[in-house]
Amino acid sequence: MEEVNPVLTGYFEYSDINDKIDYILRKRADITGRIIYDIAVCEDIALPDNGDDMTLFDSLLSAMKTKAKYEKKRY
Repeated sequence: MEEVNPVLTGYFEYSDINDKIDYILRKRADITGRIIYDIAVCEDIALPDNGDDMTLFDSLLSAMKTKAKYEKKRY
């Protein structure tokens, strides 16, 4: 059985999208493509099937910032 990456476990400790964004920015050097896709699935964000890790990270970050903007307006 595969163990959960500690970076991903740390991500799940946050419920606020802005806290999650801050966390992934702090952990950027430790985040792999696999973690990027796992976070995207959890946040219901679609990412391309290919691309280098930094491009995928930037796409994820952009989508999360957009999501944060609209969640803030909703409440």
